[in-house]
Amino acid sequence: MHYSDFWNVEDWQVIEYRECHFFNENESAFWVVNVQIGELIIYKTDINGSKIENTPITRWITVNEWNRLLKSAGVVIF
Repeated sequence: MHYSDFWNVEDWQVIEYRECHFFNENESAFWVVNVQIGELIIYKTDINGSKIENTPITRWITVNEWNRLLKSAGVVIF
């Protein structure tokens, strides 16, 4: 059994920032951010007992989108 636990935007954790470039003649730069937006919680049961595994749910979004989402409240699901 497993389920997803999505967090409120203000609780997202920033993992990494990275500079990217458009495929145009100027190779215009833009910044993206990798954020953890929740956890995938997996319950496993075998003959030795139960085990819980937490796997992070991450997404890459632009910094502009990140700032726009921070101004809003609630849970955003991609």
